[in-house]
Amino acid sequence: MRRAWVANGKPELFTPTPELVDVYFEALADLTERELRIGFLECLKRLKFFPKAPEVRQHMEIALERMPRPENPNLTCPECHGDGWKRVEQNGRAFAVVCRHEKKPAAG
Repeated sequence: MRRAWVANGKPELFTPTPELVDVYFEALADLTERELRIGFLECLKRLKFFPKAPEVRQHMEIALERMPRPENPNLTCPECHGDGWKRVEQNGRAFAVVCRHEKKPAAG
């Protein structure tokens, strides 16, 4: 992950070292890959500085609270992994749509 983070008031291109990555994985070892991704993406949106592990966790929890809960979770679904949202890409933009197992049949 390469990202311009502000350090000492100047934007810099930040490339984490293997040692730093190891420390992050150890501090956040109880989180799933999905939770880590959500936490880091939320930090990228909200923070000017490279986040500490507790900030990643805090922002992940905030982002998860905003997400709608699936009515019919299917943790083995290869498309949404149980969160009810299928990730799709169209015209170079990524977004989420309701997964097919969450869709209700039309009334009639």
